[in-house]
Amino acid sequence: GLTKIGGLECQKDLRTLFLHENILDKIEGLDNNLELDNVNFSKNYIRKIENLSHLKKLSSLNFAHNSISTVEGVEHLLEIPTLQTIDLQHNKIEDAAIVDVLAQLP
Repeated sequence: GLTKIGGLECQKDLRTLFLHENILDKIEGLDNNLELDNVNFSKNYIRKIENLSHLKKLSSLNFAHNSISTVEGVEHLLEIPTLQTIDLQHNKIEDAAIVDVLAQLP
């Protein structure tokens, strides 16, 4: 599986991206993919949602089956105003403050 996101620099019109079932532990390499509206990061090893606030059309994220456990892992969601759907099922959520962050989402 993939350990790093790369090679998508020229895919500027990409709207949907499936990166599920890999061994990713960091979100990076999506700087030029400004048209993305749906990204699936499920079944990876991601601990922190980050580096997505520049995606102004992003409406759906899937982070099911990752390693998100703390409020620091989800705070970045507040910087994505277009987000409509987030899947955090089957993470190792231990911090009740995550509920407070999710309650602030539109």
